[in-house]
Amino acid sequence: MKTTIPYNVISTGNDSTITFFDPAGSGSKTLSSAHPNYARVRDCLLSGDGSSYADLAVLVDTKTHIAQSLSKLSDHISYDGTNLLWDGDVINNALARHMLRLLKDDDQRYVALVHFMERLAKNPSQVSRVHLWTWLESEDFTITPDGLILGYKGVQNVEDNLSMRSGVEPVYVNGVAHIGHIPNPAGATVEIPRSYVQTDRNVACSVGLHVGTWDYANGFGRKLLRVLVDPADVVSVPKDSGCAKMRVSRYVVLDASEKKVVTPIFDYVGPFDDDDDDEDYCSDCGAVVEECVCDSTCSECGENVDDCECL
Repeated sequence: MKTTIPYNVISTGNDSTITFFDPAGSGSKTLSSAHPNYARVRDCLLSGDGSSYADLAVLVDTKTHIAQSLSKLSDHISYDGTNLLWDGDVINNALARHMLRLLKDDDQRYVALVHFMERLAKNPSQVSRVHLWTWLESEDFTITPDGLILGYKGVQNVEDNLSMRSGVEPVYVNGVAHIGHIPNPAGATVEIPRSYVQTDRNVACSVGLHVGTWDYANGFGRKLLRVLVDPADVVSVPKDSGCAKMRVSRYVVLDASEKKVVTPIFDYVGPFDDDDDDEDYCSDCGAVVEECVCDSTCSECGENVDDCECL
């Protein structure tokens, strides 16, 4: 059955506005081409796909649409008309900013945020959960579709990516114990007993596996690794680094890359990716290859290579 929703489209230059009306006469909704769901609403109206006025009205109210999408995937998430809440508590601003980044990219993969929050809830320490929010607020962060945090680690520029510093506590790499400088080969799971990790954020340079933001890690080692961290494995965020690094009990080494991933969702492809994804992604920035600008941007000044004067 075709949708019988009356609507008007007004185009002015490069901008368009759609107004559609409730057949029952209860009201109307208007959205411009700048709205993240504009194309979706337009296509529903043009194709007559059976969507009701109520279905499309929810898409216009972006916050309601987000909250309802998330609520279908998690019993913990609710919406009070102003804030997203987790078990009744307002979600930290870092997540709110992350949500805005997804909206600006017209990215409908809200399930990644659900996975992230569910993983965070499994962290056994309330203090650790609070510390993690502090780390995330130091900059816009990137997560994977399954809710892991993409972080960075500076290491030695040697074959096994040895850690810059050594310790006396045993660290396990793929189940094998190491003491001293720890190898970080691509694909490895690196872990230390959580009980060994320093929980006091006021203690600097203490025990734990350290993962940082790109800015922090890029100036720490000779080579930069991208690593994946489960929010459940975060233990503390030391104050001495300006909250730009965290102590964790486990991470997975993804690969070596000097470039920062700037996309809010990083669709990594590798031994940890169980999805059959037909898209090709840039190994440097994480963007879909067709949208990647790495080859056209100067690594020194950030300008387009056609306008760059570095060479």
